[in-house]
Amino acid sequence: MKVLIFPKDSNPYQELLYTKLRNQYPDSEFTYLKTSRIKFLIYPFIFLIKRLQGFEVIHIHWLEFSTTLSVPFSRFMSYYYSIICLYTLKLLRFKVVWTVHDVIPHEQQTIKDIHVAQILSRIASAKIAHASYTIAQMKQLGLDTNNTFIVPHGNYINNYPINISKLRARKKLGINPNQFVILFFGLIKPYKGITELVSAYSRVSSKKVRLVVAGRCIDPVLNREILDSQKKIHFDYHEGYVEENDVATYFQASDIVCLPFNEITTSGSVLLALSQGKPIIAPRIGAISDLPDNVGFLYDPSKPDALLTSLNNAITSKHLSGMSEGARNYAESLSWDKIADKTYEVYKGVASL
Repeated sequence: MKVLIFPKDSNPYQELLYTKLRNQYPDSEFTYLKTSRIKFLIYPFIFLIKRLQGFEVIHIHWLEFSTTLSVPFSRFMSYYYSIICLYTLKLLRFKVVWTVHDVIPHEQQTIKDIHVAQILSRIASAKIAHASYTIAQMKQLGLDTNNTFIVPHGNYINNYPINISKLRARKKLGINPNQFVILFFGLIKPYKGITELVSAYSRVSSKKVRLVVAGRCIDPVLNREILDSQKKIHFDYHEGYVEENDVATYFQASDIVCLPFNEITTSGSVLLALSQGKPIIAPRIGAISDLPDNVGFLYDPSKPDALLTSLNNAITSKHLSGMSEGARNYAESLSWDKIADKTYEVYKGVASL
């Protein structure tokens, strides 16, 4: 079996999955189709070449048919080009598998993102969701949920080894050993709730608390807002890409990881925190709704001051060590061996259609 993977993303999720698939199914081929501005213009032609080369399955992870060029009517163009690409795949008789990481993109890509997702859901021979919530959201937005399989998102345990002690990590980051450290980690975007977190942090009851924000912010307006808030409220802001060797430093320096998303389908940041053995503070939305209670403080975002209450509860909790164990145990249950097997079964199923 020859499987085309689209697009190639920097998230280690893909390579963790396909490394296992290549090891467990050496007779099959798994090849990435990387995106670029040049390739963007000729995707239908590339799909034809790949089909002639014997690729029968294409696994779409994210909708990346939209243009990144800053030109007039770019979203209009991206909408029609996305539809052309999707129907090209159908015309070429590709068996399409779609992993619904996001039902629709968090940042708008076309004039009708929902319609593009609806078309993809109908064209796809199979859909993969990481949690039951995703299927419910797909139905709510009018997507086809036939042949949708739940395959969990795997852990990051072996990807970011814990190579530093808590004391050394805090010394490296200039943090007092006696402070309670709240970490926000990952790519910083408006929907991830960083503004709400900073506001809630400014009102926590304890004075021995320190907020650490680490990650790259690609939104200049949001970045300026964070910097302005930092002048009024003391917290650490490590803006920029965190090198792989430094990931564990931030997590080991923290007591808890706060990820107060405004909206989410699947979160790699949550699974990274659990893989590092860190309890989380997060809203019960999206795939987070399926997490067990013992991995942290999961709150109802519709309740007033729910985030602030969770922060105060975490600061005074005597159960963090048990939650850390629960977080790590849950992460360990998400074995990539099992996930690779389930994914391959989906490929086999569509290839036989």
